[in-house]
Amino acid sequence: MKGFRKRKGLALLLAVSLVLQLVGGMPIGIGNIIAKAEDAHEETDSPIDAVTGSAITYFLGGASPAITYYIGGAGASDSNIGTDSAAPFATLARAVEELNKAPGDYDIMVLGDTAEPRVSLIGDGVNEFNVNIKTVTGSAIVKRNGDVPGDLITVSNHANLTLGESDDSYSSVLTIDGGRTHFAEGVNYGTIIKVNKGGSLVTHDRVVIQNIYRWSYSYNKYGGAVYNAGIFDMYGGTIRLCYASYGSGVYNSGTFRLYGGIITDNGYAYIGSGVYNAAGGLFEMYGGSITDNDAGSYAGGVGNEGVFRLFGGSIDNNYANSNGGVHNSYDGIIYMTGGAISNNRSDYSNAGIYTSGTFYMSGGSVSGNTCTDRGGAFTNYGFLEITGGTIENNVAGRGGAIYIGEDSTTLISGGLIQNNTATYGGAIFSEGILKLSGNAQIPAGADDENNLHLFNPLTIEGDISYTGSYALVLENYSKAVGSQWINGSSAKLVADNISKFYLINNNYSFDNKGYVVSHVQPKIYYVGGEDASDTNDGSQDNPFATLDYALKIGNDAISTFILQSDQTLTRTITIKGDITIKSDGSSQKVSKSAGFPDDYMFRVESGSLTLGDMNNEDSSDLLIFDGLNVKKNYGLLFNESIVNIYNGVTIRNFDAGYYFFINIGALNMYGGSVEYNTAEEYGIILNIIDFNMFGGSIRYNNGKGVYNSDIFEFFDDYPDTAPTFRMSGGSIYGNIADKGAAVYHKEGSIVLSGGAAFSKEGDLHNDIFMEYSTSRVTIGGELNSSDQIVLGKKYYYDGLQMLDGEDSLIRNNYHKFTLTNPSFVIDEQGTARNNKATTVYYISASGNDSSKGGINDPFETIQKAIEEIGTGMGTIILQSDITLNKSVVVTGRVNIQSDGEARNISRGETFILDEDLPRDMATCMFFVSGELSLGNMDGNDLNPRLYLNGNGEAGGASIFAIINNAGILELYPGVVLHNNISDRISAGVISSGDFYMYGGSIRDNVSEDESGVRVWSGTFIMDGGSISNNTGSNAGVALYGGSFIMNGGSITENIG
Repeated sequence: MKGFRKRKGLALLLAVSLVLQLVGGMPIGIGNIIAKAEDAHEETDSPIDAVTGSAITYFLGGASPAITYYIGGAGASDSNIGTDSAAPFATLARAVEELNKAPGDYDIMVLGDTAEPRVSLIGDGVNEFNVNIKTVTGSAIVKRNGDVPGDLITVSNHANLTLGESDDSYSSVLTIDGGRTHFAEGVNYGTIIKVNKGGSLVTHDRVVIQNIYRWSYSYNKYGGAVYNAGIFDMYGGTIRLCYASYGSGVYNSGTFRLYGGIITDNGYAYIGSGVYNAAGGLFEMYGGSITDNDAGSYAGGVGNEGVFRLFGGSIDNNYANSNGGVHNSYDGIIYMTGGAISNNRSDYSNAGIYTSGTFYMSGGSVSGNTCTDRGGAFTNYGFLEITGGTIENNVAGRGGAIYIGEDSTTLISGGLIQNNTATYGGAIFSEGILKLSGNAQIPAGADDENNLHLFNPLTIEGDISYTGSYALVLENYSKAVGSQWINGSSAKLVADNISKFYLINNNYSFDNKGYVVSHVQPKIYYVGGEDASDTNDGSQDNPFATLDYALKIGNDAISTFILQSDQTLTRTITIKGDITIKSDGSSQKVSKSAGFPDDYMFRVESGSLTLGDMNNEDSSDLLIFDGLNVKKNYGLLFNESIVNIYNGVTIRNFDAGYYFFINIGALNMYGGSVEYNTAEEYGIILNIIDFNMFGGSIRYNNGKGVYNSDIFEFFDDYPDTAPTFRMSGGSIYGNIADKGAAVYHKEGSIVLSGGAAFSKEGDLHNDIFMEYSTSRVTIGGELNSSDQIVLGKKYYYDGLQMLDGEDSLIRNNYHKFTLTNPSFVIDEQGTARNNKATTVYYISASGNDSSKGGINDPFETIQKAIEEIGTGMGTIILQSDITLNKSVVVTGRVNIQSDGEARNISRGETFILDEDLPRDMATCMFFVSGELSLGNMDGNDLNPRLYLNGNGEAGGASIFAIINNAGILELYPGVVLHNNISDRISAGVISSGDFYMYGGSIRDNVSEDESGVRVWSGTFIMDGGSISNNTGSNAGVALYGGSFIMNGGSITENIG
């Protein structure tokens, strides 16, 4: 309000006018006093008289006056008038209560500390209120009083709150204090300042917002210092010492513009201790700093799910376990044209910036960030484009400047990436897609330390104008030989730019087409035959006697071992070089000795192991690896790198108690046969990374042919992976397993194309079994085999997706698949469809159980329909709300849904215990020993149509859950299980069978123990839906046995 004008000699008139208004009962509001300027006037630099504390201030040109209220200080009382500095209110809440009586412009002058008893809600949500809070006394504090819950200040729609002044009118510090410096579970402290949609907040220098502890073990808390859904402009001030689950400093779902000031020393956030910009939020940073914040999990500095534009300022010295500086979520977009992200730290990964969304960098700098694992400056699991700016002096274990994750893309056409350090990939460590063009400057450094470490080929996106060269490291040179690792849209583009790239390993180089060329000649050793001795040199004339010894000599190089006689190994061979083992053209056998330790025959730690000759077209037994049917815990091979199997190789007669063939690397099967082996539990080939089958056969084994599974099921000291089994040739048949005889698909993906064959022999089923409802088989190309491919799942329903891939490929090939359940077929969309008629019964409260249960003559009770279905299969459609007065026992396959309207199945007030049932069955609304599905996949959780209502306190005999499942339970979108109170265990669902949650909601249930889901045994798989707002000692999901797999959905805001 600096620079307003006032008349000479007007003070007395104003005072008299004010007194008249107070005496006459007139409200002091906007426009009650108007001064006309006819005489000369003078300017003043002081908005109020700091001594007299004039209660009314006039704006330029006779505009409406602003009312000033005083709070705190000597003589403060909420019974005072508040408009006189000598008679101030005691609290901000009282001043806000008074100003809310009429819209207008208000100043609130803080004269001393206050202790706030309740929320100060500024405005009425309809009219415009403009409020400025400031102080002249220094270090004035507006503070929460004790354990008062809720927000400290709330700014309503159409209300505007300003803290402090934009000029130097006041040099005192205004502190807004949340009053909570420690954790207290169960107390619902709100944020310090909450800005509702349509409201606004402005902060200036000498404003401090501090001290709130909004963190909970049970549910998320959003916004510590500021929760903004409106507009927040921060020109200065400090936000510090605040704690919340998301956005300890600022949680923004509206518009937040940071021009100056500092957000510092905030902590304990799950994501975004400094700022969390939520989905739909816009965060623009022009200046100021976000510094020295500490996140318990992710993003000490900024967490972003909306749009974040970084023009200036700094995000620096922040810390988190992962993602020290910035965390950009899947749907987030960040534009960085200036500013600095520097000196952030994480214990593990992603020191500077983690992005799984979209990030555009055209300016600014990312420097000095450090972590021990991946991504010093950037970790990219989304889309990253760099056209300018500087990335330098960052440190990581992998990718000093940039780590590029699988299935993500990074484009670099400008900017400077220099002086970064990492154990692997000083500049870039890429497991995804990397594209270079233009003036992408990545100088290698004196020792090539600023290099590009590649798992996948690099793409030249356009002509490269950069005059330097790029130093490359390939993850596996031997695997890369003969492959194109520099590609582009045309051969000319590659040829014109290939000179910009060189390999650090001088044994390899690129040709002008971007293919890797080896300059190393393999060493050839002969083993066995006449005059063989381990004292020989291994030449054809002087062969080694044993493969044991030979592999000691040439194991760390590129070596080929040609067997001229059978070999017996006495120990596990650890492969570290690029090793080939093949026969001399006659049949040779390799087996374990009687004293061989209980271990694998081979362990491939690095390099590659090739069995057989890639040029051999003969499929007969030229090289046999024979287990001699001796039972051992471990079989043939443990692969962590690369294994190639060619024609003429036979692997047979291994009897493995635990694992026979584990692939935690790349397995390429071009030919050969894996046959007559035993590995009953985890399959013949346990694939955890990448198995490509181009030819050969896996046949007549006792156990699943291929077991495709996530690594964490077996080994917890390896990185997480998603296994892929690609089969474009070869055959799998004749294996013995109760399910998944061909392939047991638990995790990852299966891709079939070409000549992939699954022939059926006799009564043996030869199926691909998919354990989870979300698992699918991908058709990667036209299928040429005439064999029917049998797919299996534990449970089926109409619309269950079985096949994935391009629509045309599914349409052309779906008829080549059958299902293990004859009641279902696969349609041309690749989904399962029930091909058998299902009996449908209708239920209405106005129906009659003596009727036929048809659409026009419905039954009255669900029990009657269940009785008619028996152990068979049927659908029940509700035409009205239904009340249950005793438990319904499901023994058949039953689906219950509504007629399209919202229908309730409620526990009746006179619910009785069926004396013919055990107590845990009789007290539930439904007991399932067969299969019960509620709703269908066409349902919508935003518009539920089927409610199972425990009826709260009114529900009779409510001792147990809504559903007790001992069979199969399926919950679909649009179904709600709610409002049940249990005085024992599990108010929602208790399951000792298999429970599949595809959608729906389990909410608002109460129990002394588990109020959401209790798993005794079996499997609970959650693909969607929500479990929320349940209350009990274990309110969300309690696992007492069995397994819980969460692929989707949410478990939030449960209390216990």
